[in-house]
Amino acid sequence: MVGLSTSPIQSSGASLKPPATWIPLSRAADPLSFSRAGIHPTNSSVTRALCALNNSSLALDLYAFFTYKAYAVSLTGHSLFIRYPDLMAQLGTHYNDQKDFKKNLRPILKTVQAVYPKLKLEVVRGGLVLNPCAPSIPPLPNASPIPLL
Repeated sequence: MVGLSTSPIQSSGASLKPPATWIPLSRAADPLSFSRAGIHPTNSSVTRALCALNNSSLALDLYAFFTYKAYAVSLTGHSLFIRYPDLMAQLGTHYNDQKDFKKNLRPILKTVQAVYPKLKLEVVRGGLVLNPCAPSIPPLPNASPIPLL
């Protein structure tokens, strides 16, 4: 289980390192974490998006997926074709049938596009085309690009 830490652990006045399974959420815990990611520590548009999508795990997964992929596509400047079977294998593993996945995906895509209006996504035969667009999280000024995995 992963715990969430907002500050270093305090014990007898001494600051201890949090366990390795904890995710630091504050600058005090990891002062370089936000600057390494090239984003602001708080971003109201992302908070609003997460609140709007919190009723659907697939919507949250798609938002995270497209946030990452949109960044990658914007760096290359080339559109990316995403096949339905590949997207289903990545995010829709509980669906037995690709038709069910596609049927449930379309209204969720509209919700994701509503909270990420700069997302340039086209539904085409056999999948989706992600075109270069602005990231959902604005980069910090003078931030170096994050290496892609």
